[in-house]
Amino acid sequence: MGLRGPHAFPMVSYWRPPPKPPRKRRCARCNELFSPRRHDAKFCSNKCKTAIYRMRVLDDGKVDDRPVFAVRFRPEKNIDGERSLRALLKFALQKYGLRVVSKEQSNDAA
Repeated sequence: MGLRGPHAFPMVSYWRPPPKPPRKRRCARCNELFSPRRHDAKFCSNKCKTAIYRMRVLDDGKVDDRPVFAVRFRPEKNIDGERSLRALLKFALQKYGLRVVSKEQSNDAA
């Protein structure tokens, strides 16, 4: 007959062991043990999830107090300026931890 009708269920379920209840885990915020309802749950309640979200939003809104430097480069003749700049920025990041905030290109002579 097969799986037909409103009350049909697979015959496999007769000999398949029932699923294990989820293991207890610790909440990422309050560090208490809880039984998750989902396999990917990280927080014990909505209260903890909301608190972590609000902390993250506040942290993103903080103004950074690190200095920002402005530097202008002009390539010599017969030099690919874009390629040279990319190599220079890569070196600055690897060696000194300097990251590009914004990059502009202009053709004005200064």
